[in-house]
Amino acid sequence: MEEVLKQILAELKGLKEGQERIEKKLDTVHDQTANLTEFRTEANMKLDRVAEVIEFLKHKEYQNEQDIYSIKKRIQAV
Repeated sequence: MEEVLKQILAELKGLKEGQERIEKKLDTVHDQTANLTEFRTEANMKLDRVAEVIEFLKHKEYQNEQDIYSIKKRIQAV
């Protein structure tokens, strides 16, 4: 009877150690997920800013093309 009890206690100890290892791994996964979520948010914000800058540059290019066209037209009229 005492031997069975020792065996059960040894198995319980092994289960607790296994659970602790799993909990540590889960904490690591949680931390990595939080870091990746933060990185994703920052990357999306930066990409949004890049998209805004590109949109503005396209607008300015269009305005410049109009100005160049008008200047060329005036030069040809002279």
